[in-house]
Amino acid sequence: MSPEESQENPNRMRGGIEFDAMLEELGFVETDELRVLRLAAQDAFLLGDIELMADTSDTYYSLGQKIVDLRSGQDYELAQIGFCIASGRLHRDTGKLQAYIDDLEDASMYARNRGYDDLVVVLEEAMLQADVI
Repeated sequence: MSPEESQENPNRMRGGIEFDAMLEELGFVETDELRVLRLAAQDAFLLGDIELMADTSDTYYSLGQKIVDLRSGQDYELAQIGFCIASGRLHRDTGKLQAYIDDLEDASMYARNRGYDDLVVVLEEAMLQADVI
């Protein structure tokens, strides 16, 4: 994937993997309310309103975790990994690149500990890409 393609679709990771598709596959589907919060946090970041960005992001994280907590067993594990990725996307889109990488590392470690080795490979590739941005 070229850098131009990555800039055109910020949800796309190297290798053609898209965050939205990955999250859906993992069972963490961003609700309309979460999507509105994510976009509001991005707007607040672009406007330089750090307080609003932090408040909106905190609400996003709280509601997202509640969605994950409704699951159980393997569904919970996969949704938790998805939520780590979604949280990372929010961090990335609000200028917090290290927090983005940290979230992907958390997702990768969780996936590794649960035996989702194919997912680990994808997440490690995303971290490598983030380190060179």
